[in-house]
Amino acid sequence: MTFAYLVEAIRKGTIDFSLLFQSGNEEEKLKNANYVISAGRKIGAVIFALPEDIVEVKNKMILTIFAALMAVDLGHS
Repeated sequence: MTFAYLVEAIRKGTIDFSLLFQSGNEEEKLKNANYVISAGRKIGAVIFALPEDIVEVKNKMILTIFAALMAVDLGHS
């Protein structure tokens, strides 16, 4: 959900929070991660990470997502 809030802060109206799942089951986490990565790409972020990288909390891949979103926010994409 953190990425969803971050994408929404960068471009208002990008995330439809009614599409995100609130429970903690793995399948729903994967769907949320996929949606957020798609939304990030929609606003122009170059994201190489996979939804599995978010769900499995792969630190380096998560850092690349933050960097890509930061580049969009700063206008460097």
